[in-house]
Amino acid sequence: MEHHKPFELNYIETLIGKKVLITFSDGEKVESNVKEMTLPWNNPDDKWSLMLDEFEVDEDEIATIQIINT
Repeated sequence: MEHHKPFELNYIETLIGKKVLITFSDGEKVESNVKEMTLPWNNPDDKWSLMLDEFEVDEDEIATIQIINT
């Protein structure tokens, strides 16, 4: 199931360790594993972020998230 903004923190926390398909605000799509999450109060810009396999993405860059069944 695809989730759209606004994302709830408890949903984002369930993504750790899972493979997801992220659609960015510009329409680009990336398939990746979620390695960890940085909570908003631990980020200087007060936004949560996800560390994926190869890069980090902030909440404002993401349009949709879908868990991929593997």
